[in-house]
Amino acid sequence: MAYSETGIRPVDSRIRRGQALGVSYSVFLDASAESESIDPVARTCHRCRHLNRKGKAALTKLRATLTGIALSGALLTTGAAPALADSAPTGTVSHSATAAVSKAQKLAKMKSLTQDSNASTGKWLDAMNQHLAHKQSIDKYKFNWNTDYCSDSPDTQPGGYSFKMGCWRHDFGYRNYKSLVGNYYFKRDHKKRIDKALLRDLYSACDYKPWADPYPPAARARLKAACRKAARTYYGAVSAAG
Repeated sequence: MAYSETGIRPVDSRIRRGQALGVSYSVFLDASAESESIDPVARTCHRCRHLNRKGKAALTKLRATLTGIALSGALLTTGAAPALADSAPTGTVSHSATAAVSKAQKLAKMKSLTQDSNASTGKWLDAMNQHLAHKQSIDKYKFNWNTDYCSDSPDTQPGGYSFKMGCWRHDFGYRNYKSLVGNYYFKRDHKKRIDKALLRDLYSACDYKPWADPYPPAARARLKAACRKAARTYYGAVSAAG
């Protein structure tokens, strides 16, 4: 509460705002002590003008401070950019991504992709998908992915069975090993394993069963048996082919 000669009167809310802006309390006491002949509206306007002058000065000082802070932040950000650019120039590729793959590394990768196991088949399928997506992780080996699938034999069998992926992996093993080690060492060290992997892959293809099978169980069983017989025929043909 503020006291004057005329008694007690509530403190104007503008006084509190003026104090927050750094305006002296005495300014308002002096204004209250003005002649009672002054019109109350004029006295209020006088106070408002005084507050406005003080408030504008405080806001101007605040804006200058904030501008300085923003400018400092911009300089810090700008100053950090050259260091980042120097550490990783635009358009460059790390040494690990461009390092040449040795023959030993390529052979080790080939072996992992051509084993007679379901796990190896899964790895080959992953590698094939990475190749189709042009991923450097597999394309750095520069493998030969060309295939004619099952050559002159049918790629599919009655009942919806597809031998395409099995024949493609078989071609992958043959073509890359022949290129890497030559025909002699391919036949001596790798051909038998790759042919057996083909039989496993074709048998796995014969395990296919659609969710809504259009064939009754007895017919499906006959189709599956015929598929496995075709798989053994394909395996016998590649094994005998030298």
